[in-house]
Amino acid sequence: MEYPVMTIEELSKGLWEEQQKRAIADLMADYWWYMDSKQWDKWAEVFTEDVELWMDDVLIMDSRDEFVEQNSTVWLANSGTAHQGHQMKIILTSETTAHARIILNDTLTNMTTMTMLNGFGYYFDDYRLCDDGKWRISAVRLGYFVKAKFNYGSEDETEFHEEVEMEDLPLL
Repeated sequence: MEYPVMTIEELSKGLWEEQQKRAIADLMADYWWYMDSKQWDKWAEVFTEDVELWMDDVLIMDSRDEFVEQNSTVWLANSGTAHQGHQMKIILTSETTAHARIILNDTLTNMTTMTMLNGFGYYFDDYRLCDDGKWRISAVRLGYFVKAKFNYGSEDETEFHEEVEMEDLPLL
């Protein structure tokens, strides 16, 4: 019986690739932590300056400063949030670029309006290895399968995004 043997070069390349994927997974953990803990200066550092935000295949903005400003003063300003990313699949597309597919569950609770939003969706993000040796998010593509809005003290209101079919999404 023959056993495959890896060369030092193959082993080294595989180790390097796994280190890069781990760095990107850690970056995403920081992305959610800094957003949920509202550490906006640190959250800004996870993005390239020209980061693009896409929601449901529509380009919403293409600037880190605008993205951070919108989240910190409008979208998440009065909400407690909890974001979770699951089933992360990271593909290195070159030595300095990568792409990932991540399943999302997020909850936003606004005690001012007495509402809670809960969503189940996905990210298709792009990453760039920057000159300082750090990976940063260069594009966020966010979409939802289901978004539910609950109003405390009134009837629940649920919105389903049925136009998104799992088989229509890329597998990577």
